[in-house]
Amino acid sequence: MGEETIGIRSTIRYRAIPPSGGALHGWIDASRKFPLRIQTEDGSIISAENIQDQPQSPQLFELPSGLRKFDPQALIQRIKQSDVWVEAPKGGAPPRGR
Repeated sequence: MGEETIGIRSTIRYRAIPPSGGALHGWIDASRKFPLRIQTEDGSIISAENIQDQPQSPQLFELPSGLRKFDPQALIQRIKQSDVWVEAPKGGAPPRGR
């Protein structure tokens, strides 16, 4: 819907109309690519304020002790070694359901 300024931030205003009807308006910070404000059909406004661009502590991204990262490839390899894995037949066609 165009460009607007919220505070000192340049934003791009969007209107979204879901299949159920009604409209939402959103103001997306042009440089951060993050919504600063959302207005619902009834006029309610949700906004992000006092945003500060600062480096984040690497500790915020560390897993707590006792947890580990999920590895989807390791899961696939475990499934391939189980009795539920069915290889595609030679020639390309995938196996049919049972």
